Amino acid sequence: MLRLLLDEGASLVGNDGERQYRRAVELAEKNGHITAAKLLKSFKDQVEESGN
Repeated sequence: MLRLLLDEGASLVGNDGERQYRRAVELAEKNGHITAAKLLKSFKDQVEESGN
């Protein structure tokens, strides 16, 4: 489900996107969802590298 949201354009940058991204990573790590946190971080890195 997470990958679907990211593929469909869930915002990870900008004012709202950055805040939501940080919270999602924080919650994922806090609740033991390490793979989800890694996916979010990896996807954000790709977005930043591509300039989107």
